[in-house]
Amino acid sequence: DKMLYLASRACADSLNDAEKAEGRTFPHISRIREVSQKVATAIVEEAHATNRTTKVKKHHVREGLGKFVERKMYFPDYHPLRSSTIAFDGPAN
Repeated sequence: DKMLYLASRACADSLNDAEKAEGRTFPHISRIREVSQKVATAIVEEAHATNRTTKVKKHHVREGLGKFVERKMYFPDYHPLRSSTIAFDGPAN
């Protein structure tokens, strides 16, 4: 399947010089978001080129599908529901 090949190729092409020098097969996990965006972009580009997309519009293509993919990525940003400081007056008597 061409999309599987393109995903594999995008992942391998994401290796930087240091990772190649280390003999890595995959990029370091600390770069997972960057690499995932490149892989997803390669897939969306192929899907668009073969008319398999329903949400990609002409203006997305003009601005770059990488930007489109980046805007669609989930960014976990957790906010506490309550203050993390809890007053403790000691044991109950």
